[in-house]
Amino acid sequence: MKAMHRTGLALLLLALLFQMAACGYLNRHNPDDLIADIGVTKSQIIVKNGDPYVWRDVEIMLNGTYRYHSDYVPRGNLSFPYKAFVNSQGESYVPGRLKVRQVEIRAKRQDNGPEAVFKW
Repeated sequence: MKAMHRTGLALLLLALLFQMAACGYLNRHNPDDLIADIGVTKSQIIVKNGDPYVWRDVEIMLNGTYRYHSDYVPRGNLSFPYKAFVNSQGESYVPGRLKVRQVEIRAKRQDNGPEAVFKW
């Protein structure tokens, strides 16, 4: 019984240590990066703007080729249909043929500073 108690205590301490390490990593946010999260479905990409401000002059790029431009992206979640993303030849992204492997978001900062970026 004591051995099980020690093992459980050791696992709890280990979990707390990992959580503290992860929190330290999350707190090292580069101020030139956008705070974002990405979700993908069969027909659309979901972008979460986690910054405390609206992104302006936004470009979202899928797989380094397919682009979508928006004048702004408000705080919170917003979805974009894949067919809105086009390559340099004007061809729309086809989710059945291609998988989303990379997403890059670029936006102008609220304070007109350098362009902010998020890479997934």
